[in-house]
Amino acid sequence: MKPMVNNVLTLRELPNPSDLKEKLDAQGWLIIRDEVCSVEQFEQVSKLWFSQFHTSATRHDRNQSSPDGLSLQVRSSGHLLAHAEGYYRPCLPPPDVGLLWCKTAPQGAGGETSLFDGAAFFDALPTAIAERLEKEKVIYELSWPKDRCNLEFSTSSVKRLVKMFEVNKSISFNFNIDEHLHLHYHAKAVTEDTLGRRRFINGFLAHLPLVTHPSYAGNVFTRPHNGVYWQDMSPWDSIDIDPIIDAHDHVMQRHRWQEGDLLIINNHTHLHGRVALAAPEAREIFSRFAYWSHGEV
Repeated sequence: MKPMVNNVLTLRELPNPSDLKEKLDAQGWLIIRDEVCSVEQFEQVSKLWFSQFHTSATRHDRNQSSPDGLSLQVRSSGHLLAHAEGYYRPCLPPPDVGLLWCKTAPQGAGGETSLFDGAAFFDALPTAIAERLEKEKVIYELSWPKDRCNLEFSTSSVKRLVKMFEVNKSISFNFNIDEHLHLHYHAKAVTEDTLGRRRFINGFLAHLPLVTHPSYAGNVFTRPHNGVYWQDMSPWDSIDIDPIIDAHDHVMQRHRWQEGDLLIINNHTHLHGRVALAAPEAREIFSRFAYWSHGEV
């Protein structure tokens, strides 16, 4: 695990979207400390920079009264492996920026938000796995009931979804009689930034059906109804997953929350996750995920 560097800035240093984007492009993430004191202020500050927000279907039951993606994160206390938000879903673009604000910080051990430079993550992967991830797309297998599918794509029309999916050559899908979606999505696990650096940027580790790595077995968020496959449809198993998790742990940085912290993440260069709480206690983190412009939604 790498030590955190000092990325603490003030709102005065980020007066407009272009200043924020410049900092995030250079640093990947930053912290605003002691300047955002309420949920309402968090909303106001985020709207200084963004006008368009991504709503997470998995947090729908924790959404606040505002219709623009503000959500309270109250997941289980276990580990959540590194992921970039929205990269698991086809047809719609992932958000550009994640904003996390801390109302209640854990006092005991654990509970940090983990951060991962995608370029450092790629460089830490075993050579054989890195080369295969560069050459092949990886396949997500998703199985969503009607309500989840409607939330993900903001529509209740199966006809509209079928039309959307049929023009996308990266997916295969079917709906059962209850309009339950079963989908395979071919996606890149590695991207390349403007400087030509290869980055491990995707959502795969947070969508695994099973994790048996000794550091995480039994205490990590998984999705048992999902699948992750190589391009030839051979499933990822511990021989593939464990070395990726070893690289994950090698490059992980941890943000130890203070109440009022606002953590802002470049969702295209850095992944994020969660370190398990050592014992049950309060941890309240509000989240928003945003786009730089209307044209990218």
